[in-house]
Amino acid sequence: MSKAAPCHSSQENIIPFCPNTVFRFAARPVAAGVLAFIALVGAPLANAADDDYLFFPISATDNTRAIHLTSLVFSTDGLLTSSTRYPRSRSEGWLPDEAGRAAYNYDTRLIDCETGFYAETSTALLDQAGVQVASRNSPARQVSAQLEQQLKRADSDNWPEPSDIFLACAAASSPTLKGQRAARAIKAQFVAPDPANPAQLEDSKQLFTMARMHYDFSSLEKQPPAFALALFGEMRGQHAAWRKSINSPYFPAPSDSVADAATLAKVNAGMRAAGLERVVVKGLKGSAFDQVYQADAAHPGIAQKQPPGAAFAIETAHTDCESRLFMPFDQQIFDNGGKLIASVQLGAKQALADMKRRYGADNDGAAGFDSVAIAANAGVICGLVEAARHPKPAAAPDALLYGMAPGALSKQQSAAEMLLAIRAARRNYRP
Repeated sequence: MSKAAPCHSSQENIIPFCPNTVFRFAARPVAAGVLAFIALVGAPLANAADDDYLFFPISATDNTRAIHLTSLVFSTDGLLTSSTRYPRSRSEGWLPDEAGRAAYNYDTRLIDCETGFYAETSTALLDQAGVQVASRNSPARQVSAQLEQQLKRADSDNWPEPSDIFLACAAASSPTLKGQRAARAIKAQFVAPDPANPAQLEDSKQLFTMARMHYDFSSLEKQPPAFALALFGEMRGQHAAWRKSINSPYFPAPSDSVADAATLAKVNAGMRAAGLERVVVKGLKGSAFDQVYQADAAHPGIAQKQPPGAAFAIETAHTDCESRLFMPFDQQIFDNGGKLIASVQLGAKQALADMKRRYGADNDGAAGFDSVAIAANAGVICGLVEAARHPKPAAAPDALLYGMAPGALSKQQSAAEMLLAIRAARRNYRP
């Protein structure tokens, strides 16, 4: 990981950007994103009745920073159009009369909610009443330069992160938010809004909680699955639903009903070169597989009490590269002479406790799409699966994130093509 650069603002003197937090985030994402909303619920908001905006203030007196909900539209390629209002701060390029009448900047972006990269496609000036004063489109060279800077800043692949970019993705993906806002606007015509408890801030606060995957173990504990494999499947389903809540056009991994024998053969052939000499991969379907490996016979994950004379165990674990879930479920225990002395399978109740320990709220289970901690062997195997399916091109010494060459985006004709190129490179370069 490269050394983090000093924080700076992605819109001059408005929202500090810290390169080590990846892409563009509102004032140190967690502290001034989620936590600021918790502190601000109950603060007065001048435009509290404006149900067409989703607010993300950075102080108790800020009533300007907001996402325009009606602008949120997903295209068929999965890219999201979004417009955001900011307090007026820039005058470059505008006529003096335009700058003098403007109260807000109004930036329109194209966002890829799968990767978190975004392109500013146009900017406008609005007066105090929200009427457009002037506007201009972003030239392609400016867009490519902006995206290349994002590629340079991203030290790790940890999307999603709390930000106004994330907020736009989550709001657009919500099946109920726009309808709730429309109903609230009708009600507000008859009942004066309470400025001491602006519902707009509550909406934003709730959306920000979705920036991390948190498994719902309470529902699993109330109705525990009968088998460990069923628990694994239910947790994968929760992860898929979370991804859809942030990126509704997201297309999941290949169907688990189809075995991928060709990729499986390539993966097992490359195991020794990867340093995994005592591991075998079985049953690869989509992003899921079983791995069989030698383990310490005293491993507590399955057999709570080891039989006398136990020397080592051959353990089998379920792994899913998409959700980064890993669950050991079977042990064959041997003595020093290689004789099988016990066979132990993980029960559903024990599996639930083990997965709660691995992926509960106090550990790395709460993380981005591809950054959840996973067992070392499983992570290496997932990399081999990706490499077998999508061979990576040789990266140049000065390559950007995902091995992209500097200047490559400038060859694209539009912001959409540039973002889709980054998405393709990321899909072909995932760890």
